[in-house]
Amino acid sequence: MYVHKNGIVYGDLKPENIVFRGNGHVVLVDFGSSKGFCHKGDCAASSHPWVLEGTTDYWAPEYRENADWNGGVATTTLPPSPAADVFAFGCLAFELFVGHPPRILDGLHASTKKLNSKVRIELPPEDLTLIPAAARGLVEHCLKREPVDRLGGTKGDFKEVLDHPFLSDIDTTLPPNVQRGNSMRGAEEKWVRRRMSILFSPMPSPYTSQDEQSILEETEVEHNSLWFPKSIAQKAK
Repeated sequence: MYVHKNGIVYGDLKPENIVFRGNGHVVLVDFGSSKGFCHKGDCAASSHPWVLEGTTDYWAPEYRENADWNGGVATTTLPPSPAADVFAFGCLAFELFVGHPPRILDGLHASTKKLNSKVRIELPPEDLTLIPAAARGLVEHCLKREPVDRLGGTKGDFKEVLDHPFLSDIDTTLPPNVQRGNSMRGAEEKWVRRRMSILFSPMPSPYTSQDEQSILEETEVEHNSLWFPKSIAQKAK
């Protein structure tokens, strides 16, 4: 909301661009895809194309449908819009609950990269059941195909997103209670601390250190999450 109030579209909202400060507050990083947007006067399409950046899995449908591809670079004459950030927020929220971004079918022709159909956003019932009922409306309304139908409308007013019942009782001025795992030593030297995580799914890929494969010790909350194998959880205890 602060970014939008200053006339900037963030343009690349995804898990990799969200970090935690020491006090537990969330911070956005990597403003390389950010653009100023028209929040006063005529915001019609421009005759001067600009390069669409960011990550395609989180692109709003209106940009997918109006992208002109040339040599692997996409440009558009649509003005940058905060409503695209709201859509990306919906993708992020969906991913946090389900474990992967929503499937967006854009009908791109393999050779010309031109659309041959309208963008469709697939929200299978088996995925929606993983989202708490209180949050389902928030996710679905952020992922509407048409900007006018999304929370915040064409202006991408994030206050409307934060006013949703699922988020409205969160006091963003107070440091959150961040749980941290405990280091395990002795016989379990391969266990290392993973201090914070915003993704409960999928399990991060194992990594290698000094020719030994390590696994990650999770907080108790993550031990009880869907993807964490019971055998590992019991071993951690």
